[in-house]
Amino acid sequence: MKTFRLNHRVTFFSYNSNYAKADANDLSGNVVTINVTKEYERGAGRWQINFTFQPDKKTGKRLDEILAPNDMCLIELDAGDGRGLVPVMRGLVDRVARTVSINGDGAPQHRVKVSGSDMGKILLKHDIGWDISVVHGDLSVVGGKVAVRTIRTDAMVISGTPGEVVQSIFNKYVVGGTAFDLDPVIAKWLNLEIDGADNWLMKNSEILTEVGSAWEVMMRYANIPINVLYTETDNNGDFYVYHEKRPLDSNGDIAAETPVNIIDDRLIVYEDIGVSDEDRVNYFFYKVPLLTVQSEQNRIPFFATAEGGKDTLIYSDDPEIRRNGLSQHSADTIYIPIGQENLNQECGTRAKAIWEWYRYNHTLLNGTYVVHGMPEISVGEALLHAETRGKFLIEGYSHAYSVHPVPSFTTTIECTRGKVQKR
Repeated sequence: MKTFRLNHRVTFFSYNSNYAKADANDLSGNVVTINVTKEYERGAGRWQINFTFQPDKKTGKRLDEILAPNDMCLIELDAGDGRGLVPVMRGLVDRVARTVSINGDGAPQHRVKVSGSDMGKILLKHDIGWDISVVHGDLSVVGGKVAVRTIRTDAMVISGTPGEVVQSIFNKYVVGGTAFDLDPVIAKWLNLEIDGADNWLMKNSEILTEVGSAWEVMMRYANIPINVLYTETDNNGDFYVYHEKRPLDSNGDIAAETPVNIIDDRLIVYEDIGVSDEDRVNYFFYKVPLLTVQSEQNRIPFFATAEGGKDTLIYSDDPEIRRNGLSQHSADTIYIPIGQENLNQECGTRAKAIWEWYRYNHTLLNGTYVVHGMPEISVGEALLHAETRGKFLIEGYSHAYSVHPVPSFTTTIECTRGKVQKR
């Protein structure tokens, strides 16, 4: 059982010293509160630390005179369960501020507030191509529209599976080291891990002249919702971008191989678990690139099966629609199962799996658990309530850690897709 003897470590690495470990500054002794928030399928998490207004013992300066935007921070928390310090977020400073509030005695209370994002900030801010038509008047007109120009000149041909394409984008535009790409000083802190389970291929090679951030472009090619693209700081303190198959099986259940975090009633401080029809879906269409066959008059869709047929890409629950109204959802892909014996069947199988994921949304448990500190959890993992046997997918979490006035550490877990497991 946890003893809840809390501990923390907050280490900063200076932007001006290229994040050299030799110049690391441990500011743990100045911490008042720490808050960390992370969401699934979002490029970056958020953190905020309130420090005392006392000068740093090492430098004799206040922390707002030491810290600056884009300094790096590693936050580690210990829930007192024998694991020791666990890294919960590696990130970059966004803002440093001095704050003043009035306490219960009417006296001013000074703090230094440091806010930041995890390392995904770089992926969100790093544009790998952008439209300069808004500032450049001499542009050609194509089809009555101004052609989009990107300032990059090193566009590349990409093709392959979703994992291969995401890897190519990451390698060339994030850690490639060419003129507009990231300096190795920062790029070395970004890692990519791909499971390669999705073997569909891009129909044709594409010329990548994309407009947007590295994160936005990788998301476009990740083949959502079959796959997920998300970021997390692992238990070694390393920051990763993960591209992997969505952790659901063909029945919409959480995949058996998904790591499971177990909680019990001794750990729970508060819970709000129930069902909601907010995400009800009763009509679904899967949009696959137009595969066509040549008829005598015109080109007709390759997928010609009628609604409700074995290989259809359209699914609906008609009684549900008549009773609760039409709640439609669609998904699309730029990939197709090239090389498969039966393209129709393969696409239909995938469409049915996605339909099974969505059609029972309104019957699944979802909500929030607040528990004594769990620094080890990650988004995309499973959560099992030992007593109720409810099993959920972790969509997000936040850590709230306090040194003063009373030491405390709680973790709020946002969870979805809950089902009661058989004993």
